[in-house]
Amino acid sequence: MKTINLAGMPIPKKDPVFSHDRKIMKMIKQCEDYIEISHDLDVCMEMIQIQTRLTENEWELLLNINYLMCRPYSVLEAFSSAAVMLYCKSFGMSKGRVSLESKIDDIFSEDEDLKSIHHKIDRLRDKFFAHHELRANNHHLFFSVKGDEVRLNVDGQHARVVISDAIEWGAFYQCVSKVKEYVLKQSKKFADKILNDMSKEQRELLVSISLGEAMPHYSETLKSPLIERKSSPKKGEGI
Repeated sequence: MKTINLAGMPIPKKDPVFSHDRKIMKMIKQCEDYIEISHDLDVCMEMIQIQTRLTENEWELLLNINYLMCRPYSVLEAFSSAAVMLYCKSFGMSKGRVSLESKIDDIFSEDEDLKSIHHKIDRLRDKFFAHHELRANNHHLFFSVKGDEVRLNVDGQHARVVISDAIEWGAFYQCVSKVKEYVLKQSKKFADKILNDMSKEQRELLVSISLGEAMPHYSETLKSPLIERKSSPKKGEGI
């Protein structure tokens, strides 16, 4: 697993000084969740930027795509899917991470237009990318006749919608930026609260622990990435 932006030392959460403090551990988990969401949103914004460039240079892409062994709309749909799914994951309800679903009104309290974009993206996620509830890409069976014989064409042409054309990419980028701004404020608020509520013993441990002693607490979290997470704090819990 690749480690990105490793700075400082990991909090030794398995040390009894921390692990026995349920309040501080809950705040640490929520702070980590918001930071994680922030990084997901960073990747989402990169996908949007790439998607925009691909769309603007589609003819150039058509001329140079052969070496990828795929059709241009496949590339466009892949980046569209990545951006939409990463963004909407921040609002999904799961047991492993805090959800922003209950924070939508707070995030977009001063911008109803971006709130509308959010709901459009969320609908695309639910109705197109995660499920198939829109008419887009419905197949119409064709037939052919040879003499008196009728054949059904199961290998024939298929029309696909270039779904990237249905997304207002500039507005989507602004929407993600707005959520990113909220998430950064939340992670900073939790970090400040953690430092403020940290006990003298916990501070002394952080000051005295060595990198060699602290790193196993972090390395353990990188093992077996496909194991399910433990439940996140319940909805509404926090500062």
